[in-house]
Amino acid sequence: MRFLCLDIGERRIGVASGESCLGITTPLETIRRRSLPQDCAAIQRLFAEQEAEALVVGLPVSLDGALHQQGRRVQQEGEKLGEALGMSVIFWDERFSTVIAEERLRESPTAVRRKTSLDAAAAAVILESYFAAQQDTAKPAYTQDS
Repeated sequence: MRFLCLDIGERRIGVASGESCLGITTPLETIRRRSLPQDCAAIQRLFAEQEAEALVVGLPVSLDGALHQQGRRVQQEGEKLGEALGMSVIFWDERFSTVIAEERLRESPTAVRRKTSLDAAAAAVILESYFAAQQDTAKPAYTQDS
């Protein structure tokens, strides 16, 4: 199954895609936030281009496991995007995704660093984590119903 993953920030949305049966993810691009309709149009375009079937949104869960202000904001925005796009959203814990993405980009060749934004790389890390956890069902997903 093909997935699209979003790392939603206040100014940008990092986007990655991946194939769950292979567990492979690819950072795609970073969308500059404008308005909900413009953000949805950009995401819908990528969803169609990637032939994605499911949407994962990184959820900023705090180190104590709770959802604080930023986490609730991202959850609300993810739900709005899902409603506007007519699809359900899988929320996934994004703890340390930016740190891991920074480290990977730092270790990658210069050409790769120039082409890959940190936000898109973080979205790829989130999606990798989601795929890995599907092999280990002990880790709960944060869904819209949670």
